[in-house]
Order: sequence, then C-alpha cells, then structure tokens
Amino acid sequence: MLEFSKMFVEWNGRHHYRQVVKDPGGFKAELLRRLNMTEAEYQSYIDEMKDYRDKFVAHLDDEREMRPPNLDAAKIAVQLYHEQIVREANPAILGNLVATARRMSTAFDNESAMAASIYARIEQTVPPGRRAG
Repeated sequence: MLEFSKMFVEWNGRHHYRQVVKDPGGFKAELLRRLNMTEAEYQSYIDEMKDYRDKFVAHLDDEREMRPPNLDAAKIAVQLYHEQIVREANPAILGNLVATARRMSTAFDNESAMAASIYARIEQTVPPGRRAG
C-alpha cells in the first residue's frame, strides 16, 4: 500500500510515475487502458487507496471497521510501472530488480496468499460478536 502510494498517489513524490517515466502522458493513457477505467474511475480508486492508507496503514485512526480496497488494479498498475522502468532504465542500474512481470506477479500472489492466511487465523481468535462483517 505504501509503495503503491509512492508510485501513484503522491503526485509530487520522487517515485511518482510522472517523475520517473519518460512519457507520463503516454504512461497514464496506457494505465487507464489496462485498468479499463475512465479518468474519473481511476481518480476514485486513487482516493480509495489513499483513504485506506491514511486511516489504517500509515496511521491507525479511531475507525473500528477496516475494508481494504481491492488490489487487482494496483497489481496491474505496478506491473505496468515495472515494465516501463525495465524498458527505459540503464540495465547497469537495475541491480536486483525483478526482471520479469511474471516473477513479480508470482511474488505478489504469494504475499497476498500469506496475508489472507494470517488474516484468517486472526479472525478465528476474535469472538463471533466482534468480527468485522
């Protein structure tokens, strides 16, 4: 969530795609195409991600119910960002960057499965009347 925010939410941040890719306008057009979103839908998604980040990841506000956003669009966006960096960057500076979108996707899926497993175990310890629903 924090890394996604650096690349897509924090407009003036040094890792935001518009600071990194050679053609931010072309990148954004391709991003919207791959996400199958309009500009308004994309902005709504960015707002949802930022709200979740601010209330539950970067800070823990007083909200009692957490509803994590769907990460499918974030995964697609990060994959495109990765493809762009690999395509544009000098290979000497890429270092240990995962070289293919497939390996990155597999790592994402593995981490997601681990998080779901941990969440399921936590849910089992919460009394039935106090579970999120």
